[in-house]
Amino acid sequence: MTELAITSSDPKALTQLRASWILAVPTLDFPAQLAAGLCIGKVLTAAAALLFLFMTQNSFAAVVTGAAILFDIADGVIFKRSRLAGIKRWSDRRRIYDSVTDRIVVALVITPMYLLGQLPAVFVGLVIVRELLTTVTNALPYYQRGIVFDANTPGRIGLLLIGIQSILSMNGIAPTTLMYMSVTVASCCSVFLYYRAMRRVMSD
Repeated sequence: MTELAITSSDPKALTQLRASWILAVPTLDFPAQLAAGLCIGKVLTAAAALLFLFMTQNSFAAVVTGAAILFDIADGVIFKRSRLAGIKRWSDRRRIYDSVTDRIVVALVITPMYLLGQLPAVFVGLVIVRELLTTVTNALPYYQRGIVFDANTPGRIGLLLIGIQSILSMNGIAPTTLMYMSVTVASCCSVFLYYRAMRRVMSD
């Protein structure tokens, strides 16, 4: 985890400072530009998946969902080659953008699949609980102390499994017991790690 240099004690001033910090635009080198494009691209491909799902074009929806997963993996790998990756301020901002776009992508894909009966309510409920707990355990340390957590490995695995199951369900393959267990274990481990880090930060 990393920490912002925030010194004001005024809550309103802190909120304004963090908003300006998130929205400020640095001079991006090519790897950072490519990573940003991929980050935007995963949202656009997820939106395309939503349209294809409502058009009952499940094969196309599966392809663009797969592209969104690959974009998500690639943008993190490519950003590490940017000079901005070594600057805490910009690497923290990239983590915030990535976390927000991940939540958007999940909502764009999972919601229409549930409405169309392609994913069972239990699996969707599991995903919703995971996303809510992840958001809370990441947002509180940021707004209280200006600290941004790195994504943890169980969280990455859980998100990948959700993406894989979404593609399988688009092709008529329902979640198996093993998939339920895998997503549950990965999500619980991820949330526990965030919660432990949050407690440590909030108690300092």
